[in-house]
Amino acid sequence: MAGKKILIVEDETVEALDIKKMLESFGYDVPSVVLNGAIAVETAKKIRPDLILMDIVLKGELDGINAAKKIKELNIPVIFLTAHSDNEAVERAKKTEPYGYIVKPYDPIDLKNTVEFALYRHSMDEKLKKSEKKYRNIIENLQDAYLRADNKGTIIMASPSAARMFNYSSSKEMIGQSVLTIYSDPDTRNLMLEQLEKHSKLEGYEFEGLRKDGTTFWLSMNSQPYHETNKVMGVESFLRDITEPKESEKKIEKLYRLYATLSQINQAVVRINDQESFFKIICNVCIEFGKFKMAWIGSVDEATGKVTPLVHTGSESGYLDTVDVNVKKLNSPSNRAMKTKKFILIKDVREELNRPWVKEAIKRDFNSMVVIPIKLKARVIAMLYIYSSEVNFFTHEELDLIREMAMDISFAITTLNSEKERKLLSRALIESEESYRELVDNSIVAIYKTNLEGNILFANNAMAEFFGFKSIKELFKTNVKDLYMDINDRKVLMDRLLFEGSIKQCEVEMATQTGTPVSILLSAKLNDDEISGMMMDISQLKEVEAELKNSENKFRALVENASDALLVHDYDGNFVDINKKASESLGYTREEFLHMNVADIDPDFDLETARKTWKSIIPGSSNTIYRNQIRKDGTQFPVEISFATVDIEGKKLYMGLCRDMTDRINSEKELKASEEKYHSIFDYSMDAIILSVVNEKITDANHAAVELFGYSKEEFLQLSRNDLIDPGEETNHIFHTNTNLNSYYQVELNLRKKDGTKFTAELLSSNYYDRAGNEKSVTQIRDISPRKIAEKRIKESENRYRKVGQLISDFAYSCKQDSDGIYKNEWITDSFFNITGFNKQKLLKHGNWLFTVHPNDEEIAVNQLNKLKPGETSVENFRIITNHGKIIWLENHLECVEDNGNLRLYGAAKDITEIERTASELKLNEEKFKAIINNSSDLIRILDKNCKIVFDSPSSTRILGYPEGSLVGTSPLELIHPDDRDQVESDLEEVYKNKNPGTPSEFRILKSDGTYLPVESVAQNMFNVPSVKGIVVTTHPIKQRKEMENAIKSSLNEKEILLKEIHHRVKNNMQIISSLLNLQKEYVDDLEAINVLQESQNRVKTMSIIHEKLYQSDDLTHINIQEYVEKLTNDLMYSYAATNVNPFIDINNIKMNIETALPCGLIISELVSNSLKYAYSKDKNNELKISLKKYGDLFELVISDNGIGLPENLDFKNTESLGLQLVNNLVGQLDGEIKLNQDHGAEFKIVFKELQYKPRI
Repeated sequence: MAGKKILIVEDETVEALDIKKMLESFGYDVPSVVLNGAIAVETAKKIRPDLILMDIVLKGELDGINAAKKIKELNIPVIFLTAHSDNEAVERAKKTEPYGYIVKPYDPIDLKNTVEFALYRHSMDEKLKKSEKKYRNIIENLQDAYLRADNKGTIIMASPSAARMFNYSSSKEMIGQSVLTIYSDPDTRNLMLEQLEKHSKLEGYEFEGLRKDGTTFWLSMNSQPYHETNKVMGVESFLRDITEPKESEKKIEKLYRLYATLSQINQAVVRINDQESFFKIICNVCIEFGKFKMAWIGSVDEATGKVTPLVHTGSESGYLDTVDVNVKKLNSPSNRAMKTKKFILIKDVREELNRPWVKEAIKRDFNSMVVIPIKLKARVIAMLYIYSSEVNFFTHEELDLIREMAMDISFAITTLNSEKERKLLSRALIESEESYRELVDNSIVAIYKTNLEGNILFANNAMAEFFGFKSIKELFKTNVKDLYMDINDRKVLMDRLLFEGSIKQCEVEMATQTGTPVSILLSAKLNDDEISGMMMDISQLKEVEAELKNSENKFRALVENASDALLVHDYDGNFVDINKKASESLGYTREEFLHMNVADIDPDFDLETARKTWKSIIPGSSNTIYRNQIRKDGTQFPVEISFATVDIEGKKLYMGLCRDMTDRINSEKELKASEEKYHSIFDYSMDAIILSVVNEKITDANHAAVELFGYSKEEFLQLSRNDLIDPGEETNHIFHTNTNLNSYYQVELNLRKKDGTKFTAELLSSNYYDRAGNEKSVTQIRDISPRKIAEKRIKESENRYRKVGQLISDFAYSCKQDSDGIYKNEWITDSFFNITGFNKQKLLKHGNWLFTVHPNDEEIAVNQLNKLKPGETSVENFRIITNHGKIIWLENHLECVEDNGNLRLYGAAKDITEIERTASELKLNEEKFKAIINNSSDLIRILDKNCKIVFDSPSSTRILGYPEGSLVGTSPLELIHPDDRDQVESDLEEVYKNKNPGTPSEFRILKSDGTYLPVESVAQNMFNVPSVKGIVVTTHPIKQRKEMENAIKSSLNEKEILLKEIHHRVKNNMQIISSLLNLQKEYVDDLEAINVLQESQNRVKTMSIIHEKLYQSDDLTHINIQEYVEKLTNDLMYSYAATNVNPFIDINNIKMNIETALPCGLIISELVSNSLKYAYSKDKNNELKISLKKYGDLFELVISDNGIGLPENLDFKNTESLGLQLVNNLVGQLDGEIKLNQDHGAEFKIVFKELQYKPRI
């Protein structure tokens, strides 16, 4: 640290010089010493010192603390110099964040250590700032999002990438938001916190995120708690958008499973020779390709209804022996399938708990199921039962698959006994295969088939596009081996395929026709001598992974420059890696560490015990210990060490993160869209469906259309769609203009039946091209006449309720009871969403807005809803919780009406939070006021207009001894001492007139025991306050205060005497010193030494006179300067035996404080002594003049003689004379100016201000 520049700011000159010499002896450079704060700031800007030593108390407008505030902007560390503690000043000083304190008096070792520590700490702070800047740059350039939230779930830090990911304008906009805003389902946050608490760290946690615009997407999150001062302050997380990879995986899996399943069923349909084998194949396909738990088929006895198992596949485990399935059991799944001749889906078997088979199903983990009727023409001959272990296993894709299966199976059974029909079946299946082929050709996933030699037997358009071929035919000319970047990759895959039979999602590097590398995710299956599978281009995904790796490298750099020590060792405890902080913290070099063992830094280390601990560490978690760590130099410091296992280059190692706890301990002390539906069932639709050639005749109509319009199918074929529209309908041309290809048109029209009956219908029409290229149309028609009538009535009623609700409430709504007796919202005003912060999707998910009700008020809200009968109304108050956690009180009005046998509720809810809060506060204030009055130590009374007591607080009994309430109705003047009564009466009259309010008055009041109690009373006119209407008098006993005041006066007198005695003793001690110097002169022969002792003796006397005057004066803080200078001058003339000098003293009646008088006296002493010693000749009429005048706040001191003057070449401001050096330093201490005039002898003129010192710290 030697060579560092240090600036000293000290107005005590002697102390400043002493500090300067010590610092220079330590090797520091002290370029300047300044006396006040303003100069310190300017000097610091010019010379830019490495450190500043600053006295807290300085003369001038800027004290040390205010100066330090300005210097802090320059990033220069400050150490405060202080005499002793003063709490207020110390607290002010702390706000400037000083680098230390030096308490006077101080020794050189303390000074050296404090300065070295401050310089070292400032150096470390600068490094930390650079590290933090580097860390922030990394955070701001991350591709992944970074978020930090406190324990309340409020976002306190966000990276720019986070703002981009969640569609915010900037990271600042996210700060202060609830972290729940990024979750599509807020419950996910709670589940995440539970997992985080259990494992202390989360990696790869997937959930659905929510952007600011309301769109959702999939995220992967790594989270961990962050700590400050050994406390968990919140959670920090890295988030990655995995929507595209996740949807790609789902799409591959769904397409592959769907295609494989349908293909297998179609192949089975073509191959079947007998019914039983066909059933067996169907069950096998369900298990192998549909991934279901168990499937079985049973024949149906039409007479008894019994279903007898024929075949089964999967985890049956005796289930079929325990159940008795009969299609005639009312409302059972089999019964419903038999009646409707449609498949029945049970999403959760627990919904059927009253069925005897459910318990057996749950035992075998059958949690959801589907029942499919197998039909021979129109007759159900068998049932197919499929089970899954997952609740809600059957997605839209599986449901479409099941419908297709049901149709294909029934169709196959129907055609089994007819060769002609079998041929028709083959043709239909070929058409089905063509439709599947169309699906394959338009797939974004490459689908292929090759032989073992690599010749391509089948491929779709996507595969040709992947590898840059213009057509599939051109692709067929290429061997698949030629598409691999490395032919060895093909050999490895073939070996694996031959051994395992299939490969799922294997990454391989391939090349386009032009040689451009492309990353492929490949799946393949070996069937006999053919290989079939799928490919997907994942090049973009690989780029994302590369970005991730780059991010990880940045993270590694962050770790290397982390503020915590990181040590990695092997199973034997030998160190294999450390970071820079580890070397700095423990004092060993990196090379030393790599030749050391854990035992070398831990004397208590036992390898066997440690190995047991290491083995117990669960991957992904860590163990944390707290201990004292020994450095190389033997010193110890407290640390927090977290252990975790890591795999580096295939080797299991152990990593310890060692955090120095010293600073902490010290500071304590201070799917982007869903898939299109596959097929609709034409014949079994309850709605009328009409097929036609666009603008031409109807080509087909289903049974529902025949029943609705009354035309036979043959008659329909002679009509066009426009023939069905009522002639009076103005929009009868809509089929020509409003139905475009690949879109649909929905409209309500008046139609006409065959018998001429008109009715209102809802039409849904769509156009498409058939295989022949003809533009055709499908139109779905639903009779909505009854609904339109009901809607009209309901709409009129709803409009009434909605308008009324909006006028009298914050939001209005209606609910309708469903078949299960549960009320679901029909409509609700938009103000509900503004008030609660929830969106419509959330409301739809719950069905009813009561999911917002506070848990403690759920019973009130639910009872109000369920107990209301038609014609009744109800009003209840309860709380709800908004999406942001805010609690709101509602006044909920409900009316119940009956509509066609269904119950409907109309409601209006009003926000009464403020009313509830006001009522609660009012009640609380009343209770507080009552408690204050009852427990007050003061006597509180209210007087009416006749000066009678109308309220007397209970404290009247405690203070005066009168029974409670006994003084009500009496005059308070009756109890006042006769000598005080007139003054109190006069004061009360002023208060009654609204004059002199609130002025305290002291008097004596009569107690019940006959004695008088001194009190202080304040009266306030409060006739304008309705709840008071009187004079409020507060009376406080002051007996103890009076006694204390007398004691204080006595104590002040004692302290004044003590202070005088102190000044007296100081004066005596200085006199002893002066006497000692005088005695010393007797033993010295050297004239120069005698003069030095004489000058020292005069200086001591100068200070001694100050204390003499103080203890003799009644004013212990100021000196009468005239008396002081006269005494000082006489003593000096006596000391130098100046009998030929005539003194002239011209001083007004001036008083100075001791801080100013002492340096002023020393200046006078030095200059007068100089004149007496050197200025005069013996035979001349010698004169000495001393003048002190005050002009405003300035003093002018003039000391002159008519002697020989000073040498012409003498610079009195830069001289080796100790006396003149002291004069210049003392003038500087007084913040004064000194001038010398030698026209007639020597005349010194000094102008200065009185020093205004604050109390010393």
